Amino acid sequence: MNFLRIALAAAGGFVAYFALGGLLFGLLPSMRNEFQKYPAVYRPQEGQMSHMPVGMAAMFVAILMLAVIYAMLYRGDSGVVEGARFGVLIGVFAIGSFVVHN
Repeated sequence: MNFLRIALAAAGGFVAYFALGGLLFGLLPSMRNEFQKYPAVYRPQEGQMSHMPVGMAAMFVAILMLAVIYAMLYRGDSGVVEGARFGVLIGVFAIGSFVVHN
């Protein structure tokens, strides 16, 4: 495994995750107000901001672990094919462990 490439992939995934999240939750009015509908479930904005550094660090570690898993599973096929296979596997995992479970 090339640790520099894994770190760069994790950094790229981290930036993409927050860029897309910022676009979706910041620019779409329906998404911007979603958390305000349920004040008993979600923290107020000040509380969210105070926990944001820990949340960002946890997301980076999670994305880094996905990059490591991908590097361990890579078989040398086309990058698009390997990425799609990996995405399907992670998607099935997420559906089984989070969506259906909850």
